[in-house]
Amino acid sequence: MRVLNAALATSLILIASTGLVQCGQQKGKTANVTIYPIPAEPIVITADVTSGGKKFTAPWFDFTIKMKNGSDQPFVIVAIMASVSITDSSGAIATKDFAGDPGQANFENEVIICQYSDFGTFTVGEEDYIKITHSDTSCPNGIRVFRVDGLPKPINANNYRYRVKLKPLGYFMDTAGLPDDRFEKEKTFYTQ
Repeated sequence: MRVLNAALATSLILIASTGLVQCGQQKGKTANVTIYPIPAEPIVITADVTSGGKKFTAPWFDFTIKMKNGSDQPFVIVAIMASVSITDSSGAIATKDFAGDPGQANFENEVIICQYSDFGTFTVGEEDYIKITHSDTSCPNGIRVFRVDGLPKPINANNYRYRVKLKPLGYFMDTAGLPDDRFEKEKTFYTQ
């Protein structure tokens, strides 16, 4: 009976430890997708600026995103979400959510209409930046820079180290180019 109890206890410990190890691992197709924020630790700017006729309120930072598709299916990124947090001047954790979509780059004038629906398709094995592209070469194309502004002020005016939880949103495509599965992956990085 003791041998049976010892064997049962050992089996339960092995099952439990296997379950704990798996909890920390990425699952599914996105396990083989790598996300690189560029720069790896963006610099926080502590002065307001105006760019393209829009005022950006300090503190703020810019970043771009590079991705590598190590999965066995192509995927499309249609939006970017980020949650930026820090301990604010009151001592509480303050968070600002940010969303970026390709439509933010849409524009039109008397000659042309430029509308964007995604940040790019990443084929199997491809490594590239999140970008906007349009079939009409008169429309702007290129790497998308994201600017997060109006961030909460930190408790220590000399420490602008924000925690950024980045989440590209999109879908994997089947062989016909149709949505097949949700793209879900997060990347945490910090500012300086």
